[in-house]
Amino acid sequence: MVPQATPAGAGRLSLVGLWRAGWMLLVAAREFRWPAGAERQQRMVVLDWHAGALPTTGRCDVRTSSAMTTENALRSVQQAQVSLDATQSEVSTGKQLRLPSDDPATFARVSRLRENLSTVEQYDRNAEHATLQLRSVDAALLEVSELLGAAKESMVAAASTAGQGADGARQQELLSIRDQLASVANRTVNGEALFGGVAGGPAVVEDGGGSWELAAAPSEQRQVRLSDGGAVVVSVDPQLVFTADGSVTLFALLSDAAAAAADGDRAALSAALTDLEEARARLNVGFAEIGAADTRVAAAQDSASEQRLLLLEQISLLEDTDLAEAVTQLRQQELVYELALQSLARTVPMALTGVLR
Repeated sequence: MVPQATPAGAGRLSLVGLWRAGWMLLVAAREFRWPAGAERQQRMVVLDWHAGALPTTGRCDVRTSSAMTTENALRSVQQAQVSLDATQSEVSTGKQLRLPSDDPATFARVSRLRENLSTVEQYDRNAEHATLQLRSVDAALLEVSELLGAAKESMVAAASTAGQGADGARQQELLSIRDQLASVANRTVNGEALFGGVAGGPAVVEDGGGSWELAAAPSEQRQVRLSDGGAVVVSVDPQLVFTADGSVTLFALLSDAAAAAADGDRAALSAALTDLEEARARLNVGFAEIGAADTRVAAAQDSASEQRLLLLEQISLLEDTDLAEAVTQLRQQELVYELALQSLARTVPMALTGVLR
Protein backbone atom coordinates (compact mmCIF):
# COMPACT_ATOMS: atom_id res chain seq x y z
CA MET A 1 0.00 0.00 0.00
CA VAL A 2 1.23 3.43 -0.88
CA PRO A 3 1.56 5.66 2.18
CA GLN A 4 -0.70 8.68 2.15
CA ALA A 5 0.73 12.14 2.42
CA THR A 6 0.31 13.81 5.75
CA PRO A 7 -1.29 17.28 5.55
CA ALA A 8 0.79 20.20 6.82
CA GLY A 9 0.10 20.96 10.46
CA ALA A 10 -1.48 17.58 11.17
CA GLY A 11 -0.71 16.12 14.62
CA ARG A 12 -0.42 19.43 16.42
CA LEU A 13 -2.79 22.18 17.44
CA SER A 14 -2.58 25.54 15.76
CA LEU A 15 -2.62 28.75 17.83
CA VAL A 16 -6.32 29.10 17.10
CA GLY A 17 -6.93 25.56 18.23
CA LEU A 18 -4.99 26.16 21.42
CA TRP A 19 -7.06 29.27 22.18
CA ARG A 20 -10.31 27.45 21.50
CA ALA A 21 -9.26 24.53 23.67
CA GLY A 22 -8.50 26.84 26.57
CA TRP A 23 -11.82 28.60 26.13
CA MET A 24 -13.80 25.36 26.14
CA LEU A 25 -11.86 24.19 29.18
CA LEU A 26 -13.01 27.19 31.15
CA VAL A 27 -16.63 26.72 29.98
CA ALA A 28 -16.54 23.07 30.94
CA ALA A 29 -15.06 23.91 34.34
CA ARG A 30 -17.80 26.43 35.02
CA GLU A 31 -20.80 24.40 33.78
CA PHE A 32 -19.98 20.71 34.15
CA ARG A 33 -21.46 18.89 37.19
CA TRP A 34 -18.93 16.35 38.42
CA PRO A 35 -20.03 12.91 39.72
CA ALA A 36 -19.36 11.96 43.31
CA GLY A 37 -17.20 9.10 44.57
CA ALA A 38 -14.10 7.47 43.17
CA GLU A 39 -15.21 7.92 39.58
CA ARG A 40 -14.81 11.68 40.04
CA GLN A 41 -11.03 11.30 39.85
CA GLN A 42 -11.17 8.96 36.80
CA ARG A 43 -13.84 10.38 34.48
CA MET A 44 -12.67 12.26 31.41
CA VAL A 45 -14.29 15.36 30.04
CA VAL A 46 -14.86 14.83 26.38
CA LEU A 47 -15.29 17.93 24.26
CA ASP A 48 -16.58 17.20 20.83
CA TRP A 49 -15.17 19.42 18.13
CA HIS A 50 -18.08 19.93 15.81
CA ALA A 51 -17.58 20.14 12.12
CA GLY A 52 -16.51 23.62 11.14
CA ALA A 53 -15.90 24.70 14.75
CA LEU A 54 -12.13 24.29 14.53
CA PRO A 55 -9.70 24.24 11.71
CA THR A 56 -8.90 20.59 12.54
CA THR A 57 -11.13 17.69 13.46
CA GLY A 58 -10.87 15.19 16.22
CA ARG A 59 -11.44 14.92 19.95
CA CYS A 60 -9.83 16.59 22.98
CA ASP A 61 -9.70 14.82 26.34
CA VAL A 62 -9.24 16.93 29.44
CA ARG A 63 -8.55 15.38 32.79
CA THR A 64 -11.21 15.89 35.44
CA SER A 65 -8.69 17.00 38.07
CA SER A 66 -7.63 20.02 36.01
CA ALA A 67 -11.21 21.22 35.51
CA MET A 68 -11.99 20.72 39.20
CA THR A 69 -8.91 22.72 40.13
CA THR A 70 -10.05 25.58 37.90
CA GLU A 71 -13.57 25.47 39.36
CA ASN A 72 -12.24 25.53 42.92
CA ALA A 73 -9.93 28.42 42.11
CA LEU A 74 -12.77 30.45 40.61
CA ARG A 75 -14.97 29.70 43.61
CA SER A 76 -12.22 30.78 45.99
CA VAL A 77 -11.79 34.08 44.16
CA GLN A 78 -15.53 34.76 44.30
CA GLN A 79 -15.81 33.93 48.00
CA ALA A 80 -12.78 36.06 48.82
CA GLN A 81 -14.26 38.95 46.82
CA VAL A 82 -17.60 38.74 48.68
CA SER A 83 -15.89 38.69 52.09
CA LEU A 84 -13.59 41.55 51.11
CA ASP A 85 -16.50 43.71 49.90
CA ALA A 86 -18.45 43.11 53.12
CA THR A 87 -15.50 44.05 55.33
CA GLN A 88 -14.72 47.14 53.25
CA SER A 89 -18.34 48.26 53.72
CA GLU A 90 -18.07 47.73 57.49
CA VAL A 91 -14.92 49.83 57.69
CA SER A 92 -16.34 52.65 55.56
CA THR A 93 -19.70 52.86 57.36
CA GLY A 94 -18.59 51.83 60.85
CA LYS A 95 -21.60 49.49 60.98
CA GLN A 96 -21.56 45.73 61.01
CA LEU A 97 -25.37 45.60 60.93
CA ARG A 98 -26.94 47.61 58.12
CA LEU A 99 -29.70 45.48 56.62
CA PRO A 100 -32.16 42.93 58.07
CA SER A 101 -30.52 40.31 55.87
CA ASP A 102 -27.20 40.79 57.69
CA ASP A 103 -28.63 39.21 60.85
CA PRO A 104 -32.46 39.12 61.13
CA ALA A 105 -32.57 38.27 64.85
CA THR A 106 -30.06 40.95 65.84
CA PHE A 107 -31.70 43.49 63.55
CA ALA A 108 -35.07 42.87 65.25
CA ARG A 109 -33.45 43.29 68.66
CA VAL A 110 -31.86 46.58 67.59
CA SER A 111 -35.23 47.79 66.28
CA ARG A 112 -36.83 47.14 69.68
CA LEU A 113 -33.98 48.94 71.43
CA ARG A 114 -34.45 51.93 69.13
CA GLU A 115 -38.17 52.02 69.92
CA ASN A 116 -37.34 52.08 73.62
CA LEU A 117 -34.77 54.81 72.98
CA SER A 118 -37.37 56.90 71.15
CA THR A 119 -39.76 56.58 74.10
CA VAL A 120 -37.08 57.54 76.61
CA GLU A 121 -36.06 60.57 74.52
CA GLN A 122 -39.70 61.68 74.34
CA TYR A 123 -39.99 61.47 78.12
CA ASP A 124 -36.79 63.49 78.39
CA ARG A 125 -38.31 66.19 76.16
CA ASN A 126 -41.44 66.09 78.32
CA ALA A 127 -39.28 66.64 81.39
CA GLU A 128 -37.66 69.68 79.76
CA HIS A 129 -41.10 71.09 79.01
CA ALA A 130 -42.22 70.39 82.58
CA THR A 131 -39.15 72.17 83.94
CA LEU A 132 -39.95 75.24 81.83
CA GLN A 133 -43.54 75.28 83.07
CA LEU A 134 -42.62 74.79 86.71
CA ARG A 135 -40.00 77.52 86.64
CA SER A 136 -42.48 79.86 85.01
CA VAL A 137 -45.07 79.09 87.69
CA ASP A 138 -42.44 79.48 90.40
CA ALA A 139 -41.48 82.90 88.99
CA ALA A 140 -45.16 83.89 88.91
CA LEU A 141 -45.63 82.82 92.53
CA LEU A 142 -42.58 84.82 93.53
CA GLU A 143 -44.02 87.86 91.80
CA VAL A 144 -47.33 87.35 93.61
CA SER A 145 -45.44 87.12 96.89
CA GLU A 146 -43.64 90.39 96.17
CA LEU A 147 -46.91 92.12 95.27
CA LEU A 148 -48.53 90.90 98.47
CA GLY A 149 -45.54 92.20 100.41
CA ALA A 150 -45.96 95.60 98.72
CA ALA A 151 -49.69 95.51 99.53
CA LYS A 152 -48.93 94.83 103.20
CA GLU A 153 -46.58 97.80 103.39
CA SER A 154 -49.16 100.04 101.78
CA MET A 155 -51.91 98.86 104.15
CA VAL A 156 -49.70 99.35 107.21
CA ALA A 157 -48.83 102.87 106.03
CA ALA A 158 -52.49 103.65 105.36
CA ALA A 159 -53.53 102.28 108.77
CA SER A 160 -50.89 104.39 110.53
CA THR A 161 -52.35 107.58 109.00
CA ALA A 162 -56.00 106.52 109.07
CA GLY A 163 -56.89 109.08 111.74
CA GLN A 164 -55.50 111.91 109.62
CA GLY A 165 -58.06 111.58 106.83
CA ALA A 166 -58.22 109.97 103.38
CA ASP A 167 -55.07 108.57 101.83
CA GLY A 168 -55.59 108.71 98.08
CA ALA A 169 -52.00 107.74 97.29
CA ARG A 170 -52.29 104.45 99.24
CA GLN A 171 -55.61 103.80 97.58
CA GLN A 172 -54.05 104.01 94.10
CA GLU A 173 -51.13 101.84 95.15
CA LEU A 174 -53.47 99.09 96.32
CA LEU A 175 -55.59 99.27 93.16
CA SER A 176 -52.44 99.11 91.03
CA ILE A 177 -51.25 96.01 92.95
CA ARG A 178 -54.65 94.40 92.38
CA ASP A 179 -54.43 94.91 88.61
CA GLN A 180 -50.87 93.58 88.53
CA LEU A 181 -52.04 90.43 90.32
CA ALA A 182 -54.70 89.95 87.65
CA SER A 183 -52.03 90.21 84.97
CA VAL A 184 -49.93 87.54 86.69
CA ALA A 185 -52.96 85.28 87.12
CA ASN A 186 -53.62 85.28 83.35
CA ARG A 187 -49.98 84.91 82.28
CA THR A 188 -49.17 82.41 79.55
CA VAL A 189 -45.96 80.62 78.49
CA ASN A 190 -45.79 79.30 74.93
CA GLY A 191 -49.52 79.84 74.65
CA GLU A 192 -50.35 77.88 77.82
CA ALA A 193 -51.99 79.63 80.78
CA LEU A 194 -49.97 79.07 83.96
CA PHE A 195 -53.05 78.98 86.20
CA GLY A 196 -55.66 77.88 83.64
CA GLY A 197 -55.38 74.13 84.10
CA VAL A 198 -55.95 71.73 81.18
CA ALA A 199 -58.60 73.98 79.64
CA GLY A 200 -56.04 76.79 79.38
CA GLY A 201 -58.51 79.65 79.79
CA PRO A 202 -57.97 82.83 81.84
CA ALA A 203 -57.75 82.38 85.60
CA VAL A 204 -59.48 85.71 86.37
CA VAL A 205 -61.98 87.87 84.50
CA GLU A 206 -63.34 91.37 85.00
CA ASP A 207 -66.35 91.48 87.31
CA GLY A 208 -68.04 94.39 85.54
CA GLY A 209 -67.39 96.79 88.42
CA GLY A 210 -63.82 97.70 87.57
CA SER A 211 -62.32 94.83 89.55
CA TRP A 212 -61.55 91.17 88.95
CA GLU A 213 -62.91 87.79 89.97
CA LEU A 214 -61.78 84.22 89.56
CA ALA A 215 -63.07 82.36 86.53
CA ALA A 216 -64.53 78.88 86.91
CA ALA A 217 -62.05 76.64 88.69
CA PRO A 218 -60.12 74.36 86.30
CA SER A 219 -61.61 70.89 86.18
CA GLU A 220 -58.12 69.39 85.97
CA GLN A 221 -54.61 70.69 86.45
CA ARG A 222 -52.10 70.33 83.62
CA GLN A 223 -49.88 67.25 83.83
CA VAL A 224 -46.81 66.08 81.94
CA ARG A 225 -45.98 62.38 81.60
CA LEU A 226 -42.44 61.53 82.65
CA SER A 227 -42.49 57.73 82.39
CA ASP A 228 -44.78 54.84 81.50
CA GLY A 229 -46.33 54.95 84.95
CA GLY A 230 -45.87 58.49 86.19
CA ALA A 231 -46.84 62.11 85.50
CA VAL A 232 -46.26 65.40 87.27
CA VAL A 233 -48.61 68.37 87.76
CA VAL A 234 -47.07 71.53 86.31
CA SER A 235 -49.70 74.08 87.31
CA VAL A 236 -51.16 75.42 90.56
CA ASP A 237 -54.82 75.83 91.45
CA PRO A 238 -55.66 79.56 91.21
CA GLN A 239 -57.96 79.11 94.21
CA LEU A 240 -54.85 78.39 96.27
CA VAL A 241 -52.86 81.38 95.02
CA PHE A 242 -55.43 84.15 94.59
CA THR A 243 -57.72 83.73 97.60
CA ALA A 244 -57.23 84.56 101.25
CA ASP A 245 -59.24 81.71 102.74
CA GLY A 246 -60.58 79.85 99.72
CA SER A 247 -63.54 82.20 99.30
CA VAL A 248 -62.34 85.82 99.54
CA THR A 249 -60.27 86.67 96.50
CA LEU A 250 -57.17 88.84 96.68
CA PHE A 251 -58.81 91.17 94.15
CA ALA A 252 -61.80 91.77 96.41
CA LEU A 253 -59.51 92.08 99.41
CA LEU A 254 -57.35 94.74 97.76
CA SER A 255 -60.40 96.60 96.45
CA ASP A 256 -61.81 96.73 99.99
CA ALA A 257 -58.43 97.78 101.42
CA ALA A 258 -58.15 100.58 98.82
CA ALA A 259 -61.60 101.81 99.79
CA ALA A 260 -60.65 101.66 103.49
CA ALA A 261 -57.47 103.68 102.80
CA ALA A 262 -59.53 106.28 100.95
CA ASP A 263 -61.95 106.48 103.88
CA GLY A 264 -59.27 106.31 106.55
CA ASP A 265 -60.96 103.21 108.04
CA ARG A 266 -58.34 101.73 110.35
CA ALA A 267 -60.49 98.75 111.43
CA ALA A 268 -61.15 97.70 107.85
CA LEU A 269 -57.46 98.01 107.05
CA SER A 270 -56.59 95.87 110.09
CA ALA A 271 -59.04 93.15 108.96
CA ALA A 272 -57.60 93.30 105.45
CA LEU A 273 -54.10 92.83 106.86
CA THR A 274 -55.24 89.68 108.71
CA ASP A 275 -56.69 88.21 105.50
CA LEU A 276 -53.56 89.19 103.60
CA GLU A 277 -51.33 87.22 106.00
CA GLU A 278 -53.52 84.18 105.52
CA ALA A 279 -53.19 84.58 101.74
CA ARG A 280 -49.41 84.71 102.04
CA ALA A 281 -49.46 81.49 104.10
CA ARG A 282 -51.51 79.77 101.39
CA LEU A 283 -49.03 80.98 98.82
CA ASN A 284 -46.28 79.08 100.64
CA VAL A 285 -48.24 75.89 100.01
CA GLY A 286 -48.08 76.66 96.30
CA PHE A 287 -44.31 77.11 96.53
CA ALA A 288 -44.02 73.73 98.26
CA GLU A 289 -46.06 71.99 95.54
CA ILE A 290 -43.92 73.46 92.78
CA GLY A 291 -40.72 72.55 94.62
CA ALA A 292 -41.83 68.94 95.05
CA ALA A 293 -42.83 68.70 91.38
CA ASP A 294 -39.49 70.16 90.29
CA THR A 295 -37.66 67.54 92.36
CA ARG A 296 -39.63 64.77 90.65
CA VAL A 297 -38.86 66.18 87.22
CA ALA A 298 -35.13 66.42 87.99
CA ALA A 299 -35.12 62.77 89.13
CA ALA A 300 -36.99 61.74 85.98
CA GLN A 301 -34.44 63.58 83.82
CA ASP A 302 -31.55 61.81 85.54
CA SER A 303 -33.27 58.45 85.06
CA ALA A 304 -34.01 59.18 81.39
CA SER A 305 -30.40 60.20 80.81
CA GLU A 306 -29.11 56.96 82.34
CA GLN A 307 -31.56 54.86 80.33
CA ARG A 308 -30.63 56.67 77.14
CA LEU A 309 -26.90 56.04 77.63
CA LEU A 310 -27.56 52.37 78.42
CA LEU A 311 -29.72 51.88 75.32
CA LEU A 312 -27.19 53.64 73.10
CA GLU A 313 -24.45 51.40 74.45
CA GLN A 314 -26.50 48.27 73.79
CA ILE A 315 -27.30 49.41 70.25
CA SER A 316 -23.66 50.22 69.59
CA LEU A 317 -22.51 46.78 70.75
CA LEU A 318 -24.93 45.12 68.34
CA GLU A 319 -24.67 47.49 65.41
CA ASP A 320 -21.28 49.21 65.32
CA THR A 321 -18.05 47.74 64.03
CA ASP A 322 -14.87 47.38 66.07
CA LEU A 323 -12.74 49.39 63.64
CA ALA A 324 -9.40 48.05 64.89
CA GLU A 325 -10.57 44.47 64.48
CA ALA A 326 -12.26 45.23 61.14
CA VAL A 327 -9.13 46.84 59.69
CA THR A 328 -7.06 43.82 60.72
CA GLN A 329 -9.63 41.51 59.16
CA LEU A 330 -9.64 43.64 56.00
CA ARG A 331 -5.89 43.27 55.58
CA GLN A 332 -6.14 39.53 56.04
CA GLN A 333 -8.93 39.25 53.49
CA GLU A 334 -7.01 41.37 50.99
CA LEU A 335 -4.15 38.89 51.32
CA VAL A 336 -6.53 35.94 50.88
CA TYR A 337 -8.00 37.57 47.78
CA GLU A 338 -4.56 38.15 46.26
CA LEU A 339 -3.56 34.53 46.95
CA ALA A 340 -6.80 33.31 45.34
CA LEU A 341 -6.05 35.35 42.23
CA GLN A 342 -2.52 33.96 42.09
CA SER A 343 -3.88 30.44 42.45
CA LEU A 344 -6.30 31.01 39.59
CA ALA A 345 -3.48 32.42 37.44
CA ARG A 346 -1.48 29.22 37.98
CA THR A 347 -4.48 26.95 37.40
CA VAL A 348 -5.38 28.11 33.87
CA PRO A 349 -1.98 27.21 32.32
CA MET A 350 -2.15 23.80 34.02
CA ALA A 351 -5.56 23.19 32.48
CA LEU A 352 -4.28 24.19 29.04
CA THR A 353 -1.35 21.81 29.46
CA GLY A 354 -3.88 19.05 30.11
CA VAL A 355 -5.52 19.87 26.79
CA LEU A 356 -2.20 19.49 24.91
CA ARG A 357 -1.34 16.11 26.40
